Amino acid sequence: MRPTLRDNISRLDKIQHVENIKIRLASMLSFVILFVCLILALYNVFFGDILVAIVYTAGCGAGVFGLISLYLRRDYKTIYLIYSLFIMVLVCYSLFYLQHTVHLVDFVWMISAIILAFFGYSRKLGYVYLLISIVIFFIFVFYFQNDNIRLLKPRTEPQKLLAFVESSLALILNFYLLYLFQTASLIAEKKLIHANKMLVYHNNKIKQQNEEKTILVKEIHHRVKNNLQIIISLLRMQSVEIEDGKLKKLFEESINRVMSMSLIHQRLYNNDFSNIKFKEYAIDLFETLTRIDTKGRDIKYSVHTEIEKFDIESSVPIGLILNELITNTFKHAFDNSNQGIISLEVKKSNTDKEINMIYKDSGKWKEIEEGMNSFGLSLIEALTEQLEGSLEIIKTDEGTIFSFILKIN
Repeated sequence: MRPTLRDNISRLDKIQHVENIKIRLASMLSFVILFVCLILALYNVFFGDILVAIVYTAGCGAGVFGLISLYLRRDYKTIYLIYSLFIMVLVCYSLFYLQHTVHLVDFVWMISAIILAFFGYSRKLGYVYLLISIVIFFIFVFYFQNDNIRLLKPRTEPQKLLAFVESSLALILNFYLLYLFQTASLIAEKKLIHANKMLVYHNNKIKQQNEEKTILVKEIHHRVKNNLQIIISLLRMQSVEIEDGKLKKLFEESINRVMSMSLIHQRLYNNDFSNIKFKEYAIDLFETLTRIDTKGRDIKYSVHTEIEKFDIESSVPIGLILNELITNTFKHAFDNSNQGIISLEVKKSNTDKEINMIYKDSGKWKEIEEGMNSFGLSLIEALTEQLEGSLEIIKTDEGTIFSFILKIN
């Protein structure tokens, strides 16, 4: 199923919300890294190693750069990438070049780098950092740990305090990262729950409006059908008083035209409100017109269609065309015959918006020979033009064929 416009908008809102959360986390993280690195840099200046102090001073610079970059560009991915890369470089420098240091905190910093890369930049980078961390840990254990143990000396009180401060800050930073990510997850979950509730609310509202419109449309078709039935009844009552046979036939033809439109609205009322099942409608029209044929002739008919449904804009003119064809077939083609055969075939044309409707009867139309002057045939031509179509009339020894090319919606 293809996604709807509402689904796409909802998805974009969720993506934008996650983006805002990551920008907010990057801003908070920049302040924390700036604060942590500043403390560690100052402490190392007075009580520790000046080289380590330079490294942490670079960390302060990274924090300041992160804040400025977020303010100017809102590019959080670059910030996460720089922080994770800086931490990984710091860990490698400490493990492989500061052999006289107790590396208690380096692996905690390594976890921080993996978390930052995984959450802030991309999962792939997080997996890469995890693999790199395992390789670094392997190299240190097998190639540098013994030298580190050999070079270690008893820690002085300031060094112990420095190790404690650095380890505590690293643990606090990791805890803060997890706290931020959990908070972001809870916010996203609340937003998602709220969005789902709003979606359910709007869906129910749309469903209610759709039901109301369906009832309204159904009522409209029902009233139109009833009004057309009233018109038919009035015309029939009026025709009873007409003594002129020719005028009476004109009334009967008008009644049939109104009846063909009434059948359409009856179909819309009983079934789909926007489309007509054409085969059922055509059979109904054949049966109704055959039933009211005053001569009671044996007329056989068949309907074959490749198009299951027509919309109402196409159904009304096509129904009137079919009504005129059947009525005029009874009137002109089967005038002197007690039996006849009618076939209707609807096929798909070269394009999706065109159909080929072929109406064939076994009679011989008198009016065609007289130059197509009857009102019924003129109406057929007018309705064909309304549908931007064309009509070809073919006379054969077996009967008459009306071949239409009609545009549908």
